Amino acid sequence: MTALEDKIIAEFKDGKASVERTLLAISGLETEEEIFSYQRKLDFIQEDFEKSCPKRAGDYQTAELLFDYLWRTKPNRYNGDFLLTEVIDNQFDENKKKGVGDCVGLTSLYTVLGQRLGLNLSVLLSTNHILNLLFCNQEIVVENNNIRGFDSEFESGYKKTDLIGLVASVINNKGHVKQRLGDLKCALRDYNRAIELEPDFASAFNNRGVVKEDSGDYEGALRDYNRAIELEPDFASAFNNRGVVKEDSGDYEGALRDYNRAIELKPDYANAFNNRGIVKDNSGDYEGALRDYNRAIELKPDYANAFNNRGIVKDNSGDYEGALRDYNRAIELKPDFATAFNNRELLLRQMQGLPR
Repeated sequence: MTALEDKIIAEFKDGKASVERTLLAISGLETEEEIFSYQRKLDFIQEDFEKSCPKRAGDYQTAELLFDYLWRTKPNRYNGDFLLTEVIDNQFDENKKKGVGDCVGLTSLYTVLGQRLGLNLSVLLSTNHILNLLFCNQEIVVENNNIRGFDSEFESGYKKTDLIGLVASVINNKGHVKQRLGDLKCALRDYNRAIELEPDFASAFNNRGVVKEDSGDYEGALRDYNRAIELEPDFASAFNNRGVVKEDSGDYEGALRDYNRAIELKPDYANAFNNRGIVKDNSGDYEGALRDYNRAIELKPDYANAFNNRGIVKDNSGDYEGALRDYNRAIELKPDFATAFNNRELLLRQMQGLPR
């Protein structure tokens, strides 16, 4: 996090910095000169749009023409980029087939260009998606990662928020990247900032809970998962994650309830089936555990942990050949899987008549 980013976010919270300037700052730019260079790129995109669509009657038509222009100039729009600088560079790239951004990145680009054209925009947030909301006599939904997404319908589960929610979404994504890279301290700082900006941001609470759990702060993780569920009662991931904390603390009944709820909300949730299998295994329900591991593997055929866990159940029930196949498959999928190697070694000793 740069000093410039801290300064501009503080200004943004006080209403003294634009969304455009803030989104550029949180993309990692370190100087005003760098921000200016990206604003010049936005100038070029805006000018090109205005040349290609000189006749525009009202906000609705302007918004629709902007949407069509972006799709026409870069028809393969979706990729994993979410920072505004990345998205601008991708939009600017001469390769027409190059992807531009994910839902957060595409919404950021549409927002800053739309604001330059005088559009009144906010966002709709769910636990895993973001949409633009245009106000022009009526509310118009804009889904930027769908070529037919202008003036589209949307499902329940979205919450209206102003553009501070967009800034919080970018910061939340930055935290997720740092978390995957193992930088839990910086990830926690990003999630804290996202929640500070958007206090009802369920995804940020859920993500922060994972970081706290990985850092050994189980009580803090439980509070964050509880808050995420309070904000989004159908948040399957938060139920699954809370189940893990309860399981690790020995509350198997509570964990089982949470895994059941996660699966009820998301019937193809392989991770929740695997986790529920572990609870059933630890509770002596070996048949139930086997069914859950089978389902997890059915849903996710490259799920190394589920193969290893199923191997344990088969091993303990005397199906040594089946267990060996599962341990072998787990190692094949995850060659550095020390637990599966250890389980296989112990099983091979047993099969050779040696003590484990």
